[in-house]
Amino acid sequence: MLCVKYFEGWHGKEHHPYVGYGHELKKGEKFMAEMTERQADSLLRADLWERLEVFRGYGKDALLLTLLSYNTGVVACLGLWQTRQKPAAS
Repeated sequence: MLCVKYFEGWHGKEHHPYVGYGHELKKGEKFMAEMTERQADSLLRADLWERLEVFRGYGKDALLLTLLSYNTGVVACLGLWQTRQKPAAS
């Protein structure tokens, strides 16, 4: 998590729709750019956990794919942009 925090950096108002450590606001979410570090930390953990669930079947590469997908997106990591398929959750 420290690695993601370091390279992602803090996202304030000027980075909308991203907040905290790169959380992309989804439709209906009401998080504000003025969140606390504790809130941003919690969002980052939830985002990483969600991605880890997608890559769990990749064994020892799951963690690497999880971290990479935080920057590139799950679809890009799975190579699904070519087929326009949605990733299957585990």
